[in-house]
Amino acid sequence: MVKKMKVRYLGLSATLLVLAILACGPNRSAEQAATETMQALGTVVAQTMEAGGDTGDQDSPESPDASGPDAVIPSDTPEPSATATLGAPMLSVSVDTNCRFGPGDVYDYLGALLVGEEALVTGKLADESFWYIENPDAPPPHCWVWGMYASISGDKSGVPVLTPPPTPTPALGSISGYTFIDGNHNGVRDAAEVDDYVNGAIIHLKPGACPGGADIATTESASPHGEYRFDNLAPGDYCVERDFLQQTLYPDRHSVTLGPGEDVMNVNFRYEP
Repeated sequence: MVKKMKVRYLGLSATLLVLAILACGPNRSAEQAATETMQALGTVVAQTMEAGGDTGDQDSPESPDASGPDAVIPSDTPEPSATATLGAPMLSVSVDTNCRFGPGDVYDYLGALLVGEEALVTGKLADESFWYIENPDAPPPHCWVWGMYASISGDKSGVPVLTPPPTPTPALGSISGYTFIDGNHNGVRDAAEVDDYVNGAIIHLKPGACPGGADIATTESASPHGEYRFDNLAPGDYCVERDFLQQTLYPDRHSVTLGPGEDVMNVNFRYEP
């Protein structure tokens, strides 16, 4: 289409130039007129080709009709992109981790999640320090696992926050011992020294490992064998200490760790004559 229009304009321009040259005067020779005509014609061809951007005989493709039935109309609406779908939240651990009735070691042990295992997550604490999972050692069907060594894969956005069960009341224990006279200085309450005791020795009980805090209880050793005792003690660390205003007993104090319902005995103090 473009090439045909170029040729049409070229023919018209050339005709007009020839007529103009011939009309310039009768005194011009035919040879001179022909030469000038060819020069003018070459100029018109060059200008026409330059204006049209044509450098050869290549056909210029016709522009597609933007209003035709096959026209593509641009749209401002972006095409939807594919959205990745995450799976159910699954928990794994880097260290073998106990699974308990509640979120903490005060609750009963129900099972364990081992390295290489996965469990479905069905709940959590608000701070995500503990996760409620399907018990890998069921029954029971669910248990709480500490989040320290846990990793979650899948979509956890819909995991509900749960209220943990009430903290169980731990079983209470006791600490007891003897204040005795160590006649052979071997540091041990021997059978021969059972009746050689120190009666009325004051013993202090303090919270935490020695030296401990302020007294939480005080008792005295008593007959028949110089025994003392602290009952109804919750699990934890304690410091059992002699009274420094009385006669010297050895050692000065004992650190004791008491488990739930445990009775720790033979926390003894001796007098060396």
